Amino acid sequence: MAVIVPFRGVRYNPQVVGDLSAVTTPPYDVISPEQQRRLYARHPHNAIRLELGMNDPGERGGEDRYTRAAAYFRNWLDSGVLAQDQAPALYLYEQRFRLQGDQEHTRRGIIARVRLEALGGVALPHERTLAAPKEDRFRLLRAARVNFSPIFSLYDDPSGAVLGPLEPLFAREPAAEARDDDGGEHRLWVVTDPARHHEVGRAMAPRPFVIADGHHRYETCLRFRDLMRAEHPGWTGQEGYHFALMYFCSARDKGLCILPTHRVVSRVPGLEAAALEARLRPHFDLERHPWGGSDEAAVRARWVRRLEEVGESRPCVGVYARGSDAYLVVTPRTGLDLDQVLAHVPVTLRQTDVVILHELLLRRALGLGEGELEGQLTYERDTEEVLGEVQAGMGQLAFLLRPPRVQQVMEVALSGQTLPQKTTYFYPKLLTGLVFNPLDLDEPAAPPA
Repeated sequence: MAVIVPFRGVRYNPQVVGDLSAVTTPPYDVISPEQQRRLYARHPHNAIRLELGMNDPGERGGEDRYTRAAAYFRNWLDSGVLAQDQAPALYLYEQRFRLQGDQEHTRRGIIARVRLEALGGVALPHERTLAAPKEDRFRLLRAARVNFSPIFSLYDDPSGAVLGPLEPLFAREPAAEARDDDGGEHRLWVVTDPARHHEVGRAMAPRPFVIADGHHRYETCLRFRDLMRAEHPGWTGQEGYHFALMYFCSARDKGLCILPTHRVVSRVPGLEAAALEARLRPHFDLERHPWGGSDEAAVRARWVRRLEEVGESRPCVGVYARGSDAYLVVTPRTGLDLDQVLAHVPVTLRQTDVVILHELLLRRALGLGEGELEGQLTYERDTEEVLGEVQAGMGQLAFLLRPPRVQQVMEVALSGQTLPQKTTYFYPKLLTGLVFNPLDLDEPAAPPA
């Protein structure tokens, strides 16, 4: 059973910090070093100091960026930069944004505390995780004992029973507003009515939730909970560390957008452009888009459009090799029995582009497993950056992928399977700094009856 409860969130005091756009930040995993420096300079109380503090070469005496984040949070709370809400609340969160210049989209959800459960029951992952980010997030959580950014989850709700009763509240004046660097608008409403809390809790209770973004943070919260239980054998289950900060969004929300995450492979011997096509042909049909000189940009644009067209009916991958004079649309060879060739792969995954890339193209056609690619596979979201890296000699092979559909993500998770890491990029990211979840300032409210 999914147990979500209201909590006394900690929020910035706008009378002290002014415009919240100056103190909010994206989550840690999309912040470049350059953006980190910009956010540091933007405001002395920007949440970047909590979410992703800078390393200091002069650190000593047990101080590091994790302990500094904890100190910033406590100091800001004591000085009035931050303030804890007086009553337990659920927080309605609305994002308005444009995707690649098209029409405006709106995505809505609820931020609450959720009782931590082992993955695989009510809490379902959809992609695999990496060790380094989990260790980083664990060190931060252990030092600060605060959830600075919410985990993003999806639930299926055909009738709109969870969010529907709260929809009229979105017409009211929000309690907080901010704008991100892409121009997206973020609004937050504070709901303190216990009757509404119970109504939402009852509606969510029978529904499993799928982690859309924040797998590393969820696993980190589980690890921290187990550490706290070991240190406090008299725990009751109501302590703050038994819960995590989570954003719940209906999988049927029209504002849900997933962007692709492309791949770049570097420094792998024997994958020169001249040999690549020969190694792919036994397993794939290749559609070549050759170019020469001045027509490269036009050919590239047609190639990207063609990937979308082909991908409507069958899995495909865009491939470009350094030194090549053609862009490739690669699809499993006509007549190839994917059920047989990918028999080791769960049925729900066999038609996804990312699995075709990792299992059929990289592993089977090119003989590259995870071990051979360790440290040589990077991830990029922008098509131009991916191709630019390869053309500039920084990468060897570029693989363009289409994003999975929300329905595919839900099907994979509900079947108990996971996609390769960095498969999805839900856009826009949730903003860090609208509300924080302190784990030891108070105990959560009782779960809805």
